[in-house]
Amino acid sequence: MKIAGTILVTVLLTALAAGAVAAEATVADGDRVRGTLAEGGGDRLTVFVPAPASLDVRLRLDRNLRVALRVFGPDGAEVDADAYLRGALSRKPSLRHVPLLQAGSYRIVIEQDAGAGSYEAQLRLGAHSARVIDLATPSPADSAVRLDAAEVAYRGNGTAIDAADVQGALDELDAAVGAVREELAETSGDVSAYATAVDGLAADVAAGADARAELAADLAALAARTTALETPDPNEAASSPLAVLWELPSTQTVEAEAYVLLPGVQNDDAFRIYRHSVRSHTFAAGEIRHVVIARVHFTYRPTFKPGVEPNRGIRPLDQIVWAEVGGREIAFVSAGAEQDLYDYRDGVLGLAGTDQQYTPERTYRELVYFPTASERSDGFSMEIRYSALAFADRIEGFSVDIDNAIIVGG
Repeated sequence: MKIAGTILVTVLLTALAAGAVAAEATVADGDRVRGTLAEGGGDRLTVFVPAPASLDVRLRLDRNLRVALRVFGPDGAEVDADAYLRGALSRKPSLRHVPLLQAGSYRIVIEQDAGAGSYEAQLRLGAHSARVIDLATPSPADSAVRLDAAEVAYRGNGTAIDAADVQGALDELDAAVGAVREELAETSGDVSAYATAVDGLAADVAAGADARAELAADLAALAARTTALETPDPNEAASSPLAVLWELPSTQTVEAEAYVLLPGVQNDDAFRIYRHSVRSHTFAAGEIRHVVIARVHFTYRPTFKPGVEPNRGIRPLDQIVWAEVGGREIAFVSAGAEQDLYDYRDGVLGLAGTDQQYTPERTYRELVYFPTASERSDGFSMEIRYSALAFADRIEGFSVDIDNAIIVGG
């Protein structure tokens, strides 16, 4: 296809493995060539020059590829093109205005120099004429060299510049500007990503510093409160700085309700007591200076199905006692059992025929809570709750006695 006096042909080349014969193609003025070079690879392009001309070769390389450019004349001798090489170590090396003084076939060799990847090249041929300048005749005015227009001979087409040449040069300039913009955009993206990473790292460092500062403040507060606990207050009785603030007046009996853990699943019936409120207590401002201690005693009383022998293995799946303070849930810790599961009326242990009776287990849980500085100064509320869950495979239900509960503080 002929476009504005320039032939545009795209030639696709793929270099063979290292050590293999290079890929070759015959090209003409204006052709664009695409190829791929691996380790030790090289491509050879042959162009026929009907008359002396100048050669331009411009390349665009992948990020990791670097190449060497060589030119060989019709006689096989290498043309000294080093003086015409531009941007040898960049991604856009080029040969500019290499004089081709003989007519004939020239070979342009594109050799892998470092890395690997694809490239795109364009060849342009321009007119080239040697000028004849007579320096033998001095200027009549002085000893300076005189150049006479009649003594400077040019090839006729050496001064011919047509619209196609100008348009081609403008197209190349536009392509170069576009390539520079692409590289700037890529660099801008890299800088932006780096800046984002640095900002994220700085945020992590700041968060770490804040966490360390918060931890240091907590440790300092804990040390101060420990010192206060260990230092007797002369205004308080030396015998006991803690006082009973509330005690359960009488036993609370709570009946479990039927409950299905997973509807539609066999043998998944259960009984539960859910979030039973044992005590809702409010501490006045300044009433608690150091600590609150709470204890809850409770007895689990199952009702066995007919034919089921009471034994030690029949226990609830779980029993939980916790306190709700300022939107937080704080679990009571297990403190132990107060009596065993069995009583023996005659005092004889393990003999056949011994008259046994099942004694419900009585346990208790404790909580030690250190209020925050704002809670100590402003006062706060505490809700003590109880929950339990038991499977219904061997029992017909259960109840729980909250035998005693006490809150101590000071």
